Amino acid sequence: MLARETMVAAAVLAAISIHPATPASTVCPYGKLPSAFNSVIVSDPSLCPPTNLTCVVDRSCKYIGGSDTVSWNAIGDYSGLPPNRTAWSFNGGAVCVNVNAAQFPSTITTLKLSNMTFPPDLVKPTWPAKLKELFIETTNISTIPTNLPSTLSLLFLGGNYLVDAAELNYLPRSVTQLSLENNDYTALANLDWSNMTQVYVRRPTVVSSGGMTRYLSRNPKLKALSNITFSSKIKNLNLENLSLTSWIMDPLTFVALNSSLQPNNTAEDSTFTDGSKAFTGYNYYNLAITTSMSECSSYRGTLTELWPDKRFRNFKYKDSVFTVCVLPSAATTAVPTASRTPGDEGGGLGTSAIVGLAAGVGIVVVGAVIFVCVRRRRAAKPKSPVFETMSTPGTLAGTATSIDVNMNCLQLVRISNNELVVGPQIGAGAFASVHKGQFQGRAVAVKVLLKDRITTAYVQSFVDEIVLMSQFDSPHVVNLIGAAWTRVADVKCVMELMDGGDLKDFLDHHTPAQFPWADKYIHVLSIVDGLSYLHSMNIVHRDLKSRNVLLDSTKGTKLTDFGISKEDIQATMTVGVGTFRWMAPEMLQDKGYGVSADMYSFGMVLSEFDTHRTPYVDLKNPITRQPLADSAIILKVVSGSIRPTFTSDCPAWIVDLASKCLLLDPSQRPTAMQVSHTIRSKLKELSTRLFSI
Repeated sequence: MLARETMVAAAVLAAISIHPATPASTVCPYGKLPSAFNSVIVSDPSLCPPTNLTCVVDRSCKYIGGSDTVSWNAIGDYSGLPPNRTAWSFNGGAVCVNVNAAQFPSTITTLKLSNMTFPPDLVKPTWPAKLKELFIETTNISTIPTNLPSTLSLLFLGGNYLVDAAELNYLPRSVTQLSLENNDYTALANLDWSNMTQVYVRRPTVVSSGGMTRYLSRNPKLKALSNITFSSKIKNLNLENLSLTSWIMDPLTFVALNSSLQPNNTAEDSTFTDGSKAFTGYNYYNLAITTSMSECSSYRGTLTELWPDKRFRNFKYKDSVFTVCVLPSAATTAVPTASRTPGDEGGGLGTSAIVGLAAGVGIVVVGAVIFVCVRRRRAAKPKSPVFETMSTPGTLAGTATSIDVNMNCLQLVRISNNELVVGPQIGAGAFASVHKGQFQGRAVAVKVLLKDRITTAYVQSFVDEIVLMSQFDSPHVVNLIGAAWTRVADVKCVMELMDGGDLKDFLDHHTPAQFPWADKYIHVLSIVDGLSYLHSMNIVHRDLKSRNVLLDSTKGTKLTDFGISKEDIQATMTVGVGTFRWMAPEMLQDKGYGVSADMYSFGMVLSEFDTHRTPYVDLKNPITRQPLADSAIILKVVSGSIRPTFTSDCPAWIVDLASKCLLLDPSQRPTAMQVSHTIRSKLKELSTRLFSI
């Protein structure tokens, strides 16, 4: 059973003479905590009395009292726990708890944080080195922690505010039990859950089954599932209380779900060594799945019934029909038969055949192969991808260039090329141009590769960008409509059209008087919220500048052109005013970099907001009085001896914020979430004169 720390209503200050004194020579590690967090619960023999396994101390490490009588709002060092304590639970009593100073012994394998909120400046917690099971339940988190240990096998995230399904792609592969109950997901897509075996919905207790647990029920906003891979390992999938209007799956997932899962109320229970039970099968109470024929047809899929065998369901749900869309097989293997009809020359099992087999009680599938692409940033290429190959006319030599690109990743976002009309060019970059277009009567933006960039490397990079965009669902990131192509070389990225153009042009054509800071704040906030979204998925924009910020009269301000490759960065540095002016020093030096590089670029964009000018355009060579050469600017940026200009009219807090973002040390720069919190706090102070946020 988990040990529990219980919050009490009133703080009791007790002076116990037997508690040890804090050594005068020791600096208390909790002094760095914000002043609001002055009650730190610890398990530290040097701070707690011998009779107390845990106690509460203040920020100076002064003993306050026992943890059973004194309230706490921060977690500190728990290295004093005995080796036989392998599980620990913290119940925050619905208060804000700081975990930045938390430390745990490696003997802790199960940790629970529940019924608490975390401050906006929450850093990545230091998890126990051998942590296997982590519960973060009924808190205020809206993103999944990005530093989860590779030892983790169970992750329960029920009762939070999670919205971004793409984050699930970055969980450690070791995770085999996952709870998503009571969150704010609207759709789940492009997830490899082939290791999943078990699901618990109403049993958030610790079990050591080694199976996959997933809570999907009671997500009232969840309406769509697509390209989620299941295998025969699945033993229990709980979808209770969901009303799904779309579920698109590959044939092998369809087979796995039908063959591996029976209605849970009749399945044999699994009994673990601790006496606990793990229900098997699929949970279906109050479940509705109603995928439309029109949507399925657009994917060339087959609309069919999932779990057609209703014999063992509860009588109340014996007539429920769960309709899903099964995609065509990417490839099939011939199955020998006694005789063939004229239509059987292909020798493979088509989607209809697989669906028909799966509808039976006993299912045997021979040699079916499906290539499921779940794009992970910087992940290794699949061993056996599906390629489309073409040859393009050569350059001056007239040779042919073969283009082998994995296009299977785009199947779920593919739209009809015949319904797309590409109009005049409205913008261009180093490797692609953007055109205004029409798709099904809707104005869209169409991005296409430049002719001299049609190579395997650039087309693959372009495809990767589209796949990346398909995972996004944020009001601060340009929305992908789909991808269209007839040949690999003419693949097009179709996006929503932003009618206000880019921020660079807007700043160029408006004076600071015409576009005052009172109007700029909301755009600044949208940019940093877009970065917060990308960074929550460990995605670095890499090319943040005013040119890549788009404006719209109704849709607001959004980021575009994110996730470009190193080669793309090098190309953009040769076109027009170099991208290097916005780049962090560590990127210019080709060192390892992370999301903090975007925060440096954000500081540069703040300078643009203030001056309405390109960074460093005002710098002159002190001898020639000519504009400073690019090479000189790069050297100064790398050395940290140069900063962009800010006018005297710029609000002091904006200058201060930019200065922090432009720090030479990446680890010292604020995160996007911290900056967002700072801006919101400041705007609330100014709300009486500006606007309510």
